[in-house]
Amino acid sequence: MNGARRVVYLSPTAQLGGAEQSLLDLAAALDRGRYLPGLVCLDEGPLLASAARRGITVERVAMPHSFARTSLRGRRSS
Repeated sequence: MNGARRVVYLSPTAQLGGAEQSLLDLAAALDRGRYLPGLVCLDEGPLLASAARRGITVERVAMPHSFARTSLRGRRSS
């Protein structure tokens, strides 16, 4: 590594919507001499491939089923 700082974005889903498009635009526009963008998704979806096409390092982290059933607010979802 050339001294660039790693910046990792976390997306709970890997679907593409407005927020995810903004995230891709932001990450792709970073000065690669200073920052190395990465994306971690907790699910499979089109966001992973779209990020990879823009040169963003991607990783999918599998969630345990019990965690996946819990919303971000800590309440059980159906």
